[in-house]
Amino acid sequence: MGIPRFCYGRPVYIPIFQAPIPVYPQSISHSAEVRSAKKDIIIVYDYRTCTWHGFDTNAPDATMGIKRNTKRHEQLKDSHRALLGDINPCSREVMLGHICDRYNCDLARAEQVFATASKASRAILHHRASNTWRGCHSERMPEQSDAVEVSPTLRQTEYRERYGKMPPLFHDYLHLDQSPRLKWLAELDGCSIADAAKTHNKVWNVSKDRSKLAWPTLPKAMAVGVDYVEPVVITEEMRAAIRSLGWSFGITEARKT
Repeated sequence: MGIPRFCYGRPVYIPIFQAPIPVYPQSISHSAEVRSAKKDIIIVYDYRTCTWHGFDTNAPDATMGIKRNTKRHEQLKDSHRALLGDINPCSREVMLGHICDRYNCDLARAEQVFATASKASRAILHHRASNTWRGCHSERMPEQSDAVEVSPTLRQTEYRERYGKMPPLFHDYLHLDQSPRLKWLAELDGCSIADAAKTHNKVWNVSKDRSKLAWPTLPKAMAVGVDYVEPVVITEEMRAAIRSLGWSFGITEARKT
């Protein structure tokens, strides 16, 4: 809101706007401008933005897409937004490569710039659905071809290696001491049912992406390890066929005769 201009003894506040202006303030302002009577000018027309604003209101600049010709604008020319804002969607590794090229720095320094630009200044933005990064001024949104596969974290990898071979087991949420899944965890880790329940929650909630879990879900509250291999039941016909190849069965493994 600008400083009021008085018209017929009444104050008139005129901010920047694009709505139609009544002819009355225009005619008075035009007449005052011709007579060089600045004190009588009410509104001013800005030819750059085709808008009207009050005489004492600052001319439109950054709010209307016009760059400010100030020292502050000169300071921003080397900012993270100015240097990284035009980068199109890419992976994190490619973004670090852009930072190394534009800042002429090593990977360690690029990691620091990446942390600052992605959090504090928001110069680079993350698109979670495609797992891509882009500059804040990039006009191109990520497409299906830009999608980057999300690699499992170290914790997810550890849980998969240790608990990924769990057989299909039911989990009783109401009676934890009777849960087959918790009993399997307690036997594997050599701990109590209470500690097994804590481990179960950690393994179950380690990722929001269900495909990164160590236990895919099955119907009826069942789950199975991603690396579980169902034992093969060998029938007598299969044994006979294997023996015909010159192999015989021992107690724990097959051996050639």
